[in-house]
Amino acid sequence: MNNLAYIYKLWIGIAQTSGKLTTSDVLLAAKRLVEGQSDEEIKLSIDEFDNFAKNISLDETIEYLHKVKASKRYVILINLFMVIMLKNINKERVNKEQIAALKNIYIKLELPYLYDTLYLLMMKKYERAHKVLKTHTPNINFICFDENAKSELNQSFHDYQVSFIVLHIDDFFILLNHHSQDLHIYTYQDDVNKPLYSKCLEFRDQPYSFISHNIRDHSIYYIDKDIFIRIVNEKELIYLDETTLERLFSPLNEKKFLTSEVALEIDNNLKCSIVKDHIYSIKANKLFSGYTKKIPIVKDVNFNIQEGELVAIMGPSGSGKTTLLRTFVDQARLQDGELLINGEKISQKYFHRMGYVPQDDVLIKDLNVYDNMYYYYRLHFGGEKSNQEVDKLISTQLRNLGILDIKYSPVFKNGKYTISGGQRKRLNIALELLKDVDLIMMDEPTSGLSSLDSENIIAELKKITILNKIVIINIHQPSTAMYRQFSQVVVFNEDGNNIYTNRSIEVLKIFKLVKTEDAYMFNDEDSELKKDIECMKCEKSDPELLLEIQADEKSNFWNLFSYLNNFTEK
Repeated sequence: MNNLAYIYKLWIGIAQTSGKLTTSDVLLAAKRLVEGQSDEEIKLSIDEFDNFAKNISLDETIEYLHKVKASKRYVILINLFMVIMLKNINKERVNKEQIAALKNIYIKLELPYLYDTLYLLMMKKYERAHKVLKTHTPNINFICFDENAKSELNQSFHDYQVSFIVLHIDDFFILLNHHSQDLHIYTYQDDVNKPLYSKCLEFRDQPYSFISHNIRDHSIYYIDKDIFIRIVNEKELIYLDETTLERLFSPLNEKKFLTSEVALEIDNNLKCSIVKDHIYSIKANKLFSGYTKKIPIVKDVNFNIQEGELVAIMGPSGSGKTTLLRTFVDQARLQDGELLINGEKISQKYFHRMGYVPQDDVLIKDLNVYDNMYYYYRLHFGGEKSNQEVDKLISTQLRNLGILDIKYSPVFKNGKYTISGGQRKRLNIALELLKDVDLIMMDEPTSGLSSLDSENIIAELKKITILNKIVIINIHQPSTAMYRQFSQVVVFNEDGNNIYTNRSIEVLKIFKLVKTEDAYMFNDEDSELKKDIECMKCEKSDPELLLEIQADEKSNFWNLFSYLNNFTEK
């Protein structure tokens, strides 16, 4: 029987001390317990786990843990701790019998100090946790990456939205995550013995070849040779892998350091400064813009967009979606309000970090795909790179967008295009990515494409955000699959009013309330409404709802939403 079955046995034994198990108990445990397990280990059905748990005693399970490799034993125990303590972390009341049963397992395995250490780390009492370890064992140590952390190994820092701990136990590492916005973990599939700097360069050029892990709050991750940690903020990137961590925990490294100094402590190449004028946030505050001094096309626009987001601007034809995009690149006039980049008023110093893809092709028909990209790059950057370097850059962008096979294909021949509409859209995107911009704006990227090509384009744009880029598109009528890719939605009505801006699921939810008029009846017990709202999270959600309601409400819509926003805030 595999390790996961033994974890399940331990959890079921502890959980049942409090009496009846709820469905949420089981689901919560299942989500956490499968993390870090291989596909082979999670193929057993719940019935197989149950049968195993019935036929083995808790003492036999403890005996098994005594025999397994130390690294597996620690992973099992820490995973178990996080599952049992999740309710406490979420400020729910924890059953004292469960806590006593959990601690008893640690005592039977002669590791009571590990339980004490984990509890102190969870409560962010880092100094006390370090003293416990120093008293009981030389084989466990930790470094905390936490904006509020202060200990002998770490001082406070404020530049990173992270709160996680790396535990060094014997000869392996475990990452214990509290809550981290700027933390990303990837699996590297190629040569794991490559130096970290080479992995960094490869990630920059081919990020999609790395497998991204879903980072949950209050969960653990086993760090081995193929794991690659990336910490990002608006100023810099920090990369860590197993080799780097070994050097950080080396006895020779006695210097107290901040997390932001980790890279300099080990290797200058590990800390990659973000380029000058990197765009990491965009904010509009009561923005009005148009093409004359007095007549606005878009009105009272408000949004707050962060790097790594794909944002859709939606509204009927003529509502000002394109005008808003042109405001960014000074093709439309900012009449009133604010448009802020990184907290300061937009200015020309950021223009070189922006890319704008118009609705119509900017391709030169007489050139093939490669020549279009080659001359586009040379016109922007001149001769600063060799032909070989430019060729590699072009191939990388074409590969990332899935069109490397048309690299030398003609764009236009014998009076017609020789590449499809979807391929032309991707090629237009590739042209902007050659400039390594932070903000990419696209005017109707799905216009004229089939539903399949449209969904593929949106999926590719979502991938681009992995590199901490912001992608803003205007789109008239997305499918459900496309809509689910959006981070935020900025909605306009036919008069150019920005009637609502929020996370994509929240926009659908509030529009559903408007359509059914449940917002006016204040009926929280309506089971049909709850069912419909829940369906918005699955494939049955219908973004056409936004356009339907715009058509029904028309010019009175803005007043309606002003009232509704006020009500929901209260």
